[in-house]
Amino acid sequence: MEAARHNRLVWMDDNFHHPPDWLATLNAAYEEYGPVSEVPYFVGRDLLSVVLEPLYASADSLGIYLGNQIWGGTIIFERDDIDEAAFLDELRRTISDDGFLMEYLQVATGGRTWIVPIGGNDPRDG
Repeated sequence: MEAARHNRLVWMDDNFHHPPDWLATLNAAYEEYGPVSEVPYFVGRDLLSVVLEPLYASADSLGIYLGNQIWGGTIIFERDDIDEAAFLDELRRTISDDGFLMEYLQVATGGRTWIVPIGGNDPRDG
């Protein structure tokens, strides 16, 4: 965050495939809702992951959606949306950056669901 030059920031996991229009649609969601976090929907690519999909949907996706919670895979916000100095000072002493960000930022999901392939063996998984 200290090295970024822009006021609008995107926190994201870099080990997932992002479609070409992803950033443009994320910016549009910010314009409509303010700070936004996407809701992950984990889709299995191997037998175990497929069997566990309902668990992922109910334990992860539904809670994030209903609670307008932050998912570290994608968050867009502006520096003015948080007390940046206090946040950065405390961020250096935390383990969960997105979990900690929830103490400083309220988000909307804006109906943004991100299909996240899991399991299997895909080189895009990083």
